[in-house]
Amino acid sequence: MNVQKVALVTGATSGIGQATAHRLHARGYLVYGAGRNPEALDALRARGLQARSLDVTDEDAVTRLVAEIDADHGAVDVLVNSAGIPERGVLEQKTPSEVRALFEMHVVVPLRLSQAVLPGMRTRGTGTIVDFADLTQDQVFLGDLVFEAPTGAWARGDYVLAIHNAASTARLPIVLR
Repeated sequence: MNVQKVALVTGATSGIGQATAHRLHARGYLVYGAGRNPEALDALRARGLQARSLDVTDEDAVTRLVAEIDADHGAVDVLVNSAGIPERGVLEQKTPSEVRALFEMHVVVPLRLSQAVLPGMRTRGTGTIVDFADLTQDQVFLGDLVFEAPTGAWARGDYVLAIHNAASTARLPIVLR
């Protein structure tokens, strides 16, 4: 079994996810960078990361990727939930399907990814889940409800998950950006 720590970073093809994937790789982690941009995935591979095409809303694809990592390395040591939709706008200008898509991406997806990696973390007795929440959670800005509501819901979910796992050695921090 490989002793190198393994990180799974979603949204690794741009922005904070990409920067996090590179930072973890530079610190010696074996990084599985997941995203949907083929050129950016190629760039991750060129820099020595394990790049995987992944639609994080596809539960079967998430299950397969985590199973691959578990089979090859025992478990995911660090999950970074960075995939997201940076959608802002006035509520009445959004369709219900647009709002549902935001809740799917910012609540259901990190929940599903956490569910997929937690059994391996508990078996190993260690692990870290990092979710990016918005720093403005306690402030109100016009036009931000459609983004703040789902990210705030998952930030609260993180808090409850951390309390639930307090007896284990899995660490579940919320990282603000």
